[in-house]
Amino acid sequence: MNDDPSAMHVAYVGVQDPAHQQGCVQKLQQFCTAIVDAFADAGLLLSRDERDVKLHATVLNTRHQHGTHGNQGEELSSNQGEGESVQGTRAGEGAAVQPHHERAPFDGRWLLANYSDLDLGVQNLSEIHLSQRGKYQVDGYYHAMDRLLL
Repeated sequence: MNDDPSAMHVAYVGVQDPAHQQGCVQKLQQFCTAIVDAFADAGLLLSRDERDVKLHATVLNTRHQHGTHGNQGEELSSNQGEGESVQGTRAGEGAAVQPHHERAPFDGRWLLANYSDLDLGVQNLSEIHLSQRGKYQVDGYYHAMDRLLL
């Protein structure tokens, strides 16, 4: 993990309980931990994946950048349709991410200075998806192997 805000690869926002409903995040964290533990006990995880789940929302991730910093990706042209494959992006159910290119970090100091107290409000969960890594739907979202309606 890189703790240098001038050379960031990932920016994310954490998850907190709403003031009027304490304990919600803890319950969700316990649920996620139980799933990871069950998968680990069944031998379905790589050792690197046997770690605590960090509840968060990713805002920026340089793993998905393309067309900049001299990497092999190409700019997404204005006539390229949504869902079409571009190196390093997700497209089409079952599409694999193209070979890795060198990731260029971004300077996140301005982002942190101006948005470190960002509040995205209360988001209610209506369902939880169990998604397969590396497999995506046509719309670019992770492929859900199963869904739990709440």
